[in-house]
Amino acid sequence: MMPLPLVKYITLALVLFFLAGCAGPGHRQLPQQLEAENDRQPVVSIQGYQLCKSTSQQQLRAGWERMAEIMSSQPGFIKAELNQGSGESRLWIEMSYWKDAASLRSALENEDAQKQLQRMPKARFNHLFVPEMEVNSL
Repeated sequence: MMPLPLVKYITLALVLFFLAGCAGPGHRQLPQQLEAENDRQPVVSIQGYQLCKSTSQQQLRAGWERMAEIMSSQPGFIKAELNQGSGESRLWIEMSYWKDAASLRSALENEDAQKQLQRMPKARFNHLFVPEMEVNSL
């Protein structure tokens, strides 16, 4: 069993690989993924942000906190987390966990969520994953 920090580093490394624009063969954009995924499988939605000089960390955090508040009240929401790249990195990864793709699709159609998405920095990377394994340190 891999220790949790190692799993997180591997996950972030994979996300950074995708952030670099090399999504590889078979990559589909999030809207297409939401339509294609089995509605009964749990999903993880991952957004990658690269903050430009005009967007502060505080702006991203405030926008993300408001979005998390909206999304956490939606059916099927499990949890969300925001992670900053280490050191002086301007890369951020947001991960939200959902009971299934249908729940996420419905939550994204929420009027408040739509308004908040317009206020958020544009995600450079947006992808849907089906969780395969989980390691807990307990």
